[in-house]
Amino acid sequence: YTGTIIGALILTVLTTLLTILQMPEGARRILFGLIVLFVTAAYLRIIEDR
Repeated sequence: YTGTIIGALILTVLTTLLTILQMPEGARRILFGLIVLFVTAAYLRIIEDR
């Protein structure tokens, strides 16, 4: 569960930062999508190495 909690905290902080910087909603969604893809790819690579 630790990874889930850390991930949620990171996304919450990122959301707050992007809101403060007044980034458009569409750009935020694209950025979050890229983050999810990157983390998923990294996770799959870690699992394959085991």
